[in-house]
Amino acid sequence: MENVKPAKLSPGDTVGIVSPASPWTAFCPRRLQRGIACLEDMGFQVMQGDHTSARTGHTAGTIEDRVSDLHALYRHPDVKAIIPTIGGYNSNQLLNEQDFDLVAQNPKIVLGYSDVTALQLGIVSRTALVIYMGPALVPQFGECGGLLAYARESFANVLMDPTPDGHTMQPSETWTDEILQWDLEDSRTGPASIYGLEGPQARPGIRSNYRGEHEHPDAVGQHPIVAGYNRGRWSDI
Repeated sequence: MENVKPAKLSPGDTVGIVSPASPWTAFCPRRLQRGIACLEDMGFQVMQGDHTSARTGHTAGTIEDRVSDLHALYRHPDVKAIIPTIGGYNSNQLLNEQDFDLVAQNPKIVLGYSDVTALQLGIVSRTALVIYMGPALVPQFGECGGLLAYARESFANVLMDPTPDGHTMQPSETWTDEILQWDLEDSRTGPASIYGLEGPQARPGIRSNYRGEHEHPDAVGQHPIVAGYNRGRWSDI
């Protein structure tokens, strides 16, 4: 089966946001709004799922709520990319209810990591679509000041530059270890503290192993947008 890469993003395109897992947006509305503002500052229109800020126990709405939001974004012709608000728990609950024919017929960028990987590997297993590992709305786009410069540049290189397969992944030269309790300390007025990397720490590797129904992809990288994955192999996009 030949891989299908969704079209690259352009300024003015619509990005759909959805909460397929945790209900953190219900507790952290300021981070949600900052994430939306960041996408708008990058030139995108933003469309929210109806249950983006819902809460049903430890998930963002019922299974039916979360699946209906995903399907609505796939059906909408203006939505070019889908970015989950955050990972967390129980994205896997949506797999049996997901209409993968709808997904295959409406190829869109699906960006995420953590628990959202379950949905991404479902797409890999059932369609020919390439998926993208990368930042989520609340943790990264919702940072005070928006995406950090390295992540923003990487996003543009991978998902917006029309040059096919033309970018080599580079490690970040900076890091932050700042931790906030978002629901209690989300009134910050400045960005995270950023530190430079020196010596052997300048190229830290992050190795993640995700187990899917049919694939066991092995990701290696130092990049907020690691790679595109489809049908058993990773490749720089």
